[in-house]
Amino acid sequence: MPEPDTTEKESETYRTAMKCLHCGVHFNVYSWDKGWANLHQDARYCPECGAHPSFALGEFEEEGFIFQYVSSPSMDPETFQKLQELTQEL
Repeated sequence: MPEPDTTEKESETYRTAMKCLHCGVHFNVYSWDKGWANLHQDARYCPECGAHPSFALGEFEEEGFIFQYVSSPSMDPETFQKLQELTQEL
């Protein structure tokens, strides 16, 4: 398996938009690895029907940290604010 590219800034997030060609569900995978879908082909499966590996894919580079796009429903607003403040200091 290829090693992830560690030269990228940690604040760069890559979003892989996926559509299962078996059941049609749309979902996103967030990673620090550019080209996640190619690096981790064995990890691609549909969370709805379990199909592997029939997907339509698109990769997009996003500014910011993964937690800014996918926060835990249990994360309280105070903790989220603290994380935002810490990342602005970087």
